[in-house]
Formats: sequence, C-alpha cells, structure tokens
Amino acid sequence: MSTTVNFIDPQGKTFEYWSSLMAEQLAALGIVRGGTEAQWQDWARRMVADTAISAQGVPLPDQYKKWQDWATQLLNYSVTF
Repeated sequence: MSTTVNFIDPQGKTFEYWSSLMAEQLAALGIVRGGTEAQWQDWARRMVADTAISAQGVPLPDQYKKWQDWATQLLNYSVTF
C-alpha cells in the first residue's frame, strides 16, 4: 500500500513549524524536523536527497535565498512512497 504526501503551504508559518509539519508527514522516510531558519538549506538538502522525494524532480534548495520561496515551489509536487 502506498502513501501520497502533498507538500504543505508555507504561507504564514515559521520554518520551524512548517518543517515539523512536513517531518510528521514524511516520517516513514526518516525525515526529521528542521533546525532553525538559518539552517533551512541544510535540512532541505537532506530532505531532497531522499530517493522518493528526488524522484519527483523537486527543486534543489540551493536555487533559492528564502525558504518560503523554495517551499512554495514544492506545492507543485507530491511524494508517493
């Protein structure tokens, strides 16, 4: 049985809160809550490195200066595992 996860809209959320929501949904993949906003790209790189997520062609965080801009782009994707 597979599970499909849609990325959560980051609007109105802190990075810490948003990453904890995403970690809950992606826990089966071993994704854990991100650290501080200053560390968002490190967390995002680890998340995108997961095979199920990278297979969807999600954008790399290095292309973005703000985590919200990157997270908003994720709304165009879903992950099935």
